[in-house]
Amino acid sequence: MGTRTAIHRDHKITIRLSDEEMEQLDYMMQRSGYLSMSKYIRTKCLGGRTSMSPESLADNNSVRSQVNVLSAEISKIGANYNLVIKDFKNLLSQTKKDGSPVINTSTSTYYMQQLYTLTLEVKTLVQQFIEMVKKELKESTKV
Repeated sequence: MGTRTAIHRDHKITIRLSDEEMEQLDYMMQRSGYLSMSKYIRTKCLGGRTSMSPESLADNNSVRSQVNVLSAEISKIGANYNLVIKDFKNLLSQTKKDGSPVINTSTSTYYMQQLYTLTLEVKTLVQQFIEMVKKELKESTKV
């Protein structure tokens, strides 16, 4: 196993959420497989996957293994994307006792934001891949 470098986090942010917002946040955190609310929020707010920093890509020597890492990350994002769509479609089919839809504009916006965030994560990974390939090509032509 690899060793982890401790990150000192000295800053604290406090936010207020409604009961509904807290339930949504807790649900999405659990759905994403996170056990720590702090880690989930840091990951979502600071641009996606914590395991895919440019430094971690630069430390890896093999292009094939870098491609495998990026591919795995994109697959995870795709799975999350599918879960968001499935949840959204499920809500669309539900109605209240009075026959009105369960889903409202706020909930629709929330799901669209989730999809947008996942799309940005894929874009970031693809950009990292392109930069990695450019660097590899540049180094291979220095013969």
